[in-house]
Amino acid sequence: MESSSPVPVADPASTSGLLVWLRRHPVFPLLLACAGSSLLSVVLMAVRKLITGQGRLGFIPFNLVLAFLPLAFLLLFERSLKRSHAIACAGMWLLFFPNAPYMLTDLVHFDKYLGAASWLDLMALIAAAWAALLGGMISLRFMQERVRRHHSSLAGHGFAVAVLFLSSIGIYIGRFLRFHSWHALQKPHELLKETAAQFFPPAMDPMAWPFTLAVFGLLCCIHYSLLAFAHAARRE
Repeated sequence: MESSSPVPVADPASTSGLLVWLRRHPVFPLLLACAGSSLLSVVLMAVRKLITGQGRLGFIPFNLVLAFLPLAFLLLFERSLKRSHAIACAGMWLLFFPNAPYMLTDLVHFDKYLGAASWLDLMALIAAAWAALLGGMISLRFMQERVRRHHSSLAGHGFAVAVLFLSSIGIYIGRFLRFHSWHALQKPHELLKETAAQFFPPAMDPMAWPFTLAVFGLLCCIHYSLLAFAHAARRE
């Protein structure tokens, strides 16, 4: 992932100006990579249905839309002209960010007993998860950079780690409690009550913390591996 840098802002009122701004943004090539991986996933799903006559994994397109919302909120954040709008976009970014790494857990839908077609399922799941994960980590990198610029490098890393930890809890909530991001706005009390019941005695789920910490560790490895890759690429 590239380090974020100031982007020339064209006329914000025009569609052409927005497109020019987006094409000049450092995130644009990575957006194309995400789109390509998403397209591959959808094509594999279509090929599987064409060959076998049976479709699976119909949830992938919807989950991809949710996974790319953090990128959309990042771009809206950077286009915000008012502080209140920027804060709202940052809040929505944080709320929907877990949807990106959540798609890693969609690999649970792989069923090896479906024969050769199961390999198309697996590749479709991996392509979708990679697109979602890459998009999410891109947005996290840019938000981390904003924190670093306004505060310090340590604050930026603290921000990233905190977001990844909260997202790991969010992934547990989504996978096992079946809440979605918008439930945090619709019924926050119920969401907090059920989440607390799973993570703390007396009725806690014994796998809640192991699962959450395992996901957190994996996300940290992925995030900092991508940062290391970007750093190595800049030094060439």
